[in-house]
Amino acid sequence: MSLLNQVLQDLENRNASNSPKQRKINQLKAATNTQKNSYFFLIILLCLTTSIALINFIVNDEDVIAPLTPKPEKILEITDITPSQKQITEPTINISSINELQEIEQIKIKPEDQEPIVKLESQSITTLQSEKNTNNLAQQLAKKDAPIKTNKKRQTQRKKLYKQQKHITKKTSPKQQVEKLFIQAKKEKNKITQQSTLEKILILNPKHIDARLLLANNLLNIGLLQKTIEILDQGIQLFPQNIQFISFRSQLFLQNNQPQLALDILHRIDSRYNQNEMYLSLLASAYQQNSEALHSLEIYQKLIIINPLKAEYWLGFAIAQEKQGNKAQALKGYQQALDKNTLKKSIASYIKQRVSSLKRL
Repeated sequence: MSLLNQVLQDLENRNASNSPKQRKINQLKAATNTQKNSYFFLIILLCLTTSIALINFIVNDEDVIAPLTPKPEKILEITDITPSQKQITEPTINISSINELQEIEQIKIKPEDQEPIVKLESQSITTLQSEKNTNNLAQQLAKKDAPIKTNKKRQTQRKKLYKQQKHITKKTSPKQQVEKLFIQAKKEKNKITQQSTLEKILILNPKHIDARLLLANNLLNIGLLQKTIEILDQGIQLFPQNIQFISFRSQLFLQNNQPQLALDILHRIDSRYNQNEMYLSLLASAYQQNSEALHSLEIYQKLIIINPLKAEYWLGFAIAQEKQGNKAQALKGYQQALDKNTLKKSIASYIKQRVSSLKRL
């Protein structure tokens, strides 16, 4: 019975499963299971694509940003190096062009010298890293070249400044130019060119005393007396106490038989403290021509002490003593003048006459 019951149940189950309602239920269950499996598969695909895209984005982002911010570390990550390999130090090189940098990089890293086991992901990463390497090397060399370039600029600036200073020093000042012209004038033998050079000097520097005196002397030698007087008068206006201009001008007055004018100009200088031989001789001669024997005697007494070998001073001394009535001192002065043997024959004969006439008295 139990066996029959079991068989009947199996038949009923089969009939129920073969019924159309049961078939629809089974189809719906299968459809739901397939839809669930497809959804699950799609979700897995989406996750995989997003993860792959994210990884690619991160890798590409690192490769793009890395050249903008170069790091001083080594670009190629070496996973394994043989223990016998030695590290190569970079030489200091001064190069400006990128082509030369690339050549140096190729020479510096050779497969024969170092054989590291390098694991790279792709060929694009190697190219980017090589570009990084060249950029880093270019920046390092640029930093090394920067002080050299600045030093060269400083050297060129110093050279320019030195040349400018040298050029400035070569340019003669007006004073130096005047002195050069005066040296040329003194060496010049042609009187006309000498005169024009001296006139140029006085235009540049009217207070050049030596040039004015030389020009006055040249003008006097060629007979231009009035122009000589003008040059000397201008010098006296510029230098009222200059003994050279005063002596020269008083000499011209004495040559023109104008002793009073000579005395007027000579009295601008105090003769009591003046020991200038030329000035004193002109002053004594002016006193003598102006018939002031006592003043001339005082000056000649100074002169024979200053220069006792000058025959003219002894002659003036003797004439002043004779006019004062001092016969013995006059004879002494005349004899001293003759003993010097420097006077002209006419003056010597005059002295002899005066000696003989004084001896008769």
